[in-house]
Amino acid sequence: MTAAGMSQPNRPNAAALPGASRQGALVRPVAETVTAQSESPSQLAVRRFRENRVAMVALVAFVLICSMSVATPMVEKWAGRTATEQNLDGTIKLDGKQVEVVDLKGMPAVGPGIRSEYAMGADGLGRDVFVRAVAGGSVSLRVGLGATAICILLGTLMGLVGGYFGGRIDKVLTYIVDVMIAFPFMLFAIALSAAIATSGKIGPISASSILVPMCMLGVLSSFGFSRIMRSNAKELGSMEYVEAARALGADDRRIMFVHLLPHLVPTIITYSGILLAGMILGEAGLSFLGVGVTPPTPSWGNLIADGRAFYSTAWWIAGAGGLFVMATVLCANLIGEGLEEAFDQKGGR
Repeated sequence: MTAAGMSQPNRPNAAALPGASRQGALVRPVAETVTAQSESPSQLAVRRFRENRVAMVALVAFVLICSMSVATPMVEKWAGRTATEQNLDGTIKLDGKQVEVVDLKGMPAVGPGIRSEYAMGADGLGRDVFVRAVAGGSVSLRVGLGATAICILLGTLMGLVGGYFGGRIDKVLTYIVDVMIAFPFMLFAIALSAAIATSGKIGPISASSILVPMCMLGVLSSFGFSRIMRSNAKELGSMEYVEAARALGADDRRIMFVHLLPHLVPTIITYSGILLAGMILGEAGLSFLGVGVTPPTPSWGNLIADGRAFYSTAWWIAGAGGLFVMATVLCANLIGEGLEEAFDQKGGR
């Protein structure tokens, strides 16, 4: 019998082995577990955030809104007019007819449409609503981001000092925080804005500067944020590594800013998106009431305020500002929730 004709010994197929499918199914979870254990906490958080599709879509949308706001000069060039340029007696060609931008009664006559001129319609002064919404985004986002940075800086400092030292220092800071939180935020902001507007400036800052609502929102919101930082700092201050650092001769400043503060960074990042959403809403509310960003500087809040007189006839004026506020705040909240899930040490969602 030739070698080709010799019968080969029956060898069991690996796929047919009992328990092979079970072992193959266990390979991937084990590999994923080993990979997760080999990652640092920051790498693990980044991977979790990237796996969150909702948060990633919100991040892309938020970046697009920010990019559009930064590119305001290009948008103005594309539209052919600036955010503050009025056009009370001009006309525009719509459906083959020349239509007045603002009619003889002073009512906006051009609504939204797919065109370079007045893509979101015109307001009562003949200004391009889309250009004003984009330009207002650059102002509102600057106020929101600046106020968020001030809130995080002051809130972290107060919470870190109170939570670490405890005793009388903690009690004094707690009393101050309780009083400021109990006081109505919007009422205090309106009163402070009115006082600044009467005096014309507060120190070197002019009453019409965007630094006024930025500082008000950041400072007043920092008291609530300091409570979160205080509870975290108080818990971290009782850890063994802090006692070890103190036994090795580290002073209080080094322990707070070298040993405690890095462990507070995940909490700060987690709350940053939610804080930003609140700051944007706060700026819109102040500007709507006339005590935030002052005209002619556009912002989403005063864009909504401009449309109060035209709710029934020219809804697009207030609608444009409201749409941008809603989209930005929704994206910021979804990003904040995604960061919270990503930095969740228990890995739960």
